[in-house]
Amino acid sequence: MFMRKLGILIIFVLIVSVIFLIGLRKPSDGEPTSDDQTLTIAASFVPIVAHTQAVVGDLYHVVSLIPLNVEPHDFDPTPSDIAAFDRADIIFLHDIRFENTLAQLITDRSKIVDTSEGSPVENSLSTDFYDPHSWLDPSHAMFQVGVIRDALIRLDPDHADFFRSNAEQYIEKIQFLDAAYFEMLQRAS
Repeated sequence: MFMRKLGILIIFVLIVSVIFLIGLRKPSDGEPTSDDQTLTIAASFVPIVAHTQAVVGDLYHVVSLIPLNVEPHDFDPTPSDIAAFDRADIIFLHDIRFENTLAQLITDRSKIVDTSEGSPVENSLSTDFYDPHSWLDPSHAMFQVGVIRDALIRLDPDHADFFRSNAEQYIEKIQFLDAAYFEMLQRAS
């Protein structure tokens, strides 16, 4: 019983890791690149950075508000970090409830995009229960990718088709991993 649970946990960690690595992929031939990157795109922490980078490709650089080697719960921003937040053109947060302290440090709150707002996963939860780790749910991750895509299209409509294509490819990969994970769980039970 313990070995089966351990195996399921290992598979889950591998799937989450693969989703992150997919987000860091290199562009394929024919994707637009920008030598003169005019937009600064920021995302709060690793999963949201991965989703955002997958949609943006190499068109723009995505910066992480929380350093990649720092646990979000332990992040203590410096004044230079806060200044960097303000230089971003758009800022993607996982969930304003989870990252409220971070959001309060951003001077221009109109730059903030809450990637969980309106999520069917979030809306299906009891109002008494809030799970800040909803980014682990593949259906929630796909919803977040759609929010990121739509916000980028509003910000840079000239690259709308590029953002749509990247988001579609990334969502297909998440769906594939979700189906593979579900099949492995079915076999384990």
